[in-house]
Formats: sequence, C-alpha cells, structure tokens
Amino acid sequence: MSRRNFFKVGGLSAITSLVLIRPNFGQTSASGGFFGKRLFTDQLMKLRDADFRLQIGSTFNFFAEDVLTQAVLTDVKAFPSPTDTSARSTTGKSSDSKCFSLRFEIASADPLQQATYDVRHDVLGSFQLFLVPGAAPNGQHLLHAVINRK
Repeated sequence: MSRRNFFKVGGLSAITSLVLIRPNFGQTSASGGFFGKRLFTDQLMKLRDADFRLQIGSTFNFFAEDVLTQAVLTDVKAFPSPTDTSARSTTGKSSDSKCFSLRFEIASADPLQQATYDVRHDVLGSFQLFLVPGAAPNGQHLLHAVINRK
C-alpha cells in the first residue's frame, strides 16, 4: 500500500468515525453538536437546592415498574462542595448549592427499595432520582437522595 492510499484510507476512517459515533455516550455538546440535541436535557440538571426548598411539604410521585408511590419532601440540606465558593451560612442553607440532600417521607406503609426512580412533580417536572431508604424514629419510612454537582 502506498503512502498516498494509506492517508486516504486513514482520513476516510477518521471522518466516518466522527460522523457515525456520537460523543459522550450518545449525548452531544451544549452547542448542539452533530445531531442538534443538547447535553444535559434532564430536568434534574436545571434544579438547585432553592428550587426544592420551595417545594417542602409538597407531594412527589415516584414510579418504578408502573407502581406509584407518593412521598412528601420534608427537608433540603445544602453541603459545601470543594469547588463551591458561594457564600453560605452555617445552617446549610444556600440559594444555589451544587451539593445538597433531599429527605422524603413515604405516604404508604411499604418501604421502597434502593433504586433509581422516575419522579414527577407538578412544579419541578419529571426527572430520575436515585433514592436510598431509611427509617425515622417514629417508625415512618424515609427516602434520601444526594445531589452532587461539584
């Protein structure tokens, strides 16, 4: 194979791979990328601790395998991340924290398993959330989620 043919085949292979293979495991860049889709289209990426704090006391719907479980958001706690330089009080409250936790109380008597659930809320929209079960001293079932975007 001549050098000229080698470069033709190599160049054609590089161009083909750029067109056929989508970057970031199927997501494209924020500028639109190859197929016009935007990176981080998940609603959860847009939500901050302040958004959830406004919804304390409201009901969230959790879906897994077509089973609906309702829970009430009871607490939002902000955590400082190593790269977060925003001013924060010692109470853990922030208006735009990148690290925060959510606590829900389950309305049903049956606890949920640790898993990723489809979440739907009237104000915040739909998104997926990894939830970990817990128990309160009063015997109620709790769910915890940690959001960390450092």
